[in-house]
Amino acid sequence: MTQKKKTLIAFIALTFAVGLLAGFLIMDYTDNYLLLEKPPVAPPKWLFPVAWNTLYLLISVAGALAYDAVDYSEKRAVLLLYGLQLLLNFLWPVFFFRVGNIMLAFYDLIALWVVILVNIIFYARVNKYSSYLFIPYILWVSFAAYLNYGIYILN
Repeated sequence: MTQKKKTLIAFIALTFAVGLLAGFLIMDYTDNYLLLEKPPVAPPKWLFPVAWNTLYLLISVAGALAYDAVDYSEKRAVLLLYGLQLLLNFLWPVFFFRVGNIMLAFYDLIALWVVILVNIIFYARVNKYSSYLFIPYILWVSFAAYLNYGIYILN
């Protein structure tokens, strides 16, 4: 197996493991979402796992491409930026569902949006395709911020 394939598998495994852990931590709390007032254009509940699984795959590929594109001295920066967005991504459902603090979850989304943008800018410098793969992610997080804030206002 080539080093690039190993890198890709590692990024996919890490990203999906973080998503699965978050899902495990909130699985008993997500039914409350159905009871909340939602802003216009709120998608059905089934769309969220489909969207997130697609995004996890895209950002995993983006991270692997960026990691493989840099020399040894910049690999740590790729990992730190990638890890930071993963951490913020992990915290959002914990804050929103498990903790039940919708405004804290919104602030987390704002921080996540900024970190995604930094990833896009950094990735564009090292591998433009990796930055393109983060665009659906920032668009979805923008939409999620709209939903999150709308839910906060309506509830």
